[in-house]
Amino acid sequence: MKKYYFQVKYGFNADDYLSIEYHELEKATFAHLTGAVVAFDSGSVSGKNIIVIKEDFVRAMGWNKGYQLTPEDNAEIEIKCKDYKGLVASMKEKVQYLINTNQTNLIGKGFEMPKQVENSVSEMTKSLAEKMKLSA
Repeated sequence: MKKYYFQVKYGFNADDYLSIEYHELEKATFAHLTGAVVAFDSGSVSGKNIIVIKEDFVRAMGWNKGYQLTPEDNAEIEIKCKDYKGLVASMKEKVQYLINTNQTNLIGKGFEMPKQVENSVSEMTKSLAEKMKLSA
């Protein structure tokens, strides 16, 4: 099974992030949305300090932390990491659903959103995005 890696960015310097695997993305998203302190395999961070959660393509490609991407690297990432698309956004929807339904005890436990809820949340998100484009 392919491993997916993400950066939990907590500062403005290039190395101010924790690299986490997909199984910890739910906890990271919860911390980011609520400000909670969360422990990961690679360290802990307060959600109040999380600036962004994004794909860690450097680690996914097997490069060393701090490696500076080149335009050629970006082209390779486009090809090899296309299955990362939408993972962070869908996790945010899932965690937001658990928060809204007072089921935060299920965070990090492998909860799967019911398909009809998942589809409904995705449709609401798309609708909101379209409304935001129209008002801009």
